Amino acid sequence: KRTVASVSGNSVIVRYVKMAKTTHEELAKSIKFEAEPYIPFNIEEVNLSFSIIGETSENGQAQIDTVLVAAKKDSVDLRVDLLREAGLQPVILDVDAFALESAYESVYPSAQTDTVLFMNIGASFTNMSIVEKGVSRVVRDVFIAGNTFTKAIQQQFQCDVKAAELKKFTHGLSENPADPEAQQVSEVLMPIARDLLTEVQRSIDFYLSQGSDRSVSKIFMCGGSANLKSLDQFLANELKI
Repeated sequence: KRTVASVSGNSVIVRYVKMAKTTHEELAKSIKFEAEPYIPFNIEEVNLSFSIIGETSENGQAQIDTVLVAAKKDSVDLRVDLLREAGLQPVILDVDAFALESAYESVYPSAQTDTVLFMNIGASFTNMSIVEKGVSRVVRDVFIAGNTFTKAIQQQFQCDVKAAELKKFTHGLSENPADPEAQQVSEVLMPIARDLLTEVQRSIDFYLSQGSDRSVSKIFMCGGSANLKSLDQFLANELKI
């Protein structure tokens, strides 16, 4: 009955910031004040959390690399109430991207030397996360996901969601000139796949801009829409990863 769940999307903000060196205990006391400049919501309307991920120095001043997370209280309360109504006891509420990272560390405990990008392609969001040698460096949620592909098929074929989902998973991006429907589905989905590719490239470029000698060695895909036929080959070919 004890439950761990996670949230993402519009109501969750993740920021990587440098702060003057302090202890975890001291930062916990002042986090509301320290976080306010980085959070685009009213600080009274969010639940705040943080993690210290390393130490650096800038202009001779000792600093800490910190990841801040703010989640709107109404979004968190909605999830917690839902779990309680289902007879479950919420213990931890995480962020989708960090939950992915934890899962990866559990499954591949010896693979903490690479820089990897995670894509969790769900129905409403695609969560992206770049992890360098076990340390989180970039987290982004984009709104190109499973429903985006399904709606495009619905519009093209004038069909309901169920029929569109079936066409999506039957054909995906795989081109088949011998099958007119498969070809049509592929042509409808390809522009969306390119939009998603642009967002992945943007995440990688942002990571690369943060320092020299950086590269992403692998992409791990999960979520229902990771099963879209040929999406993995398309991304691998375009990104050369």
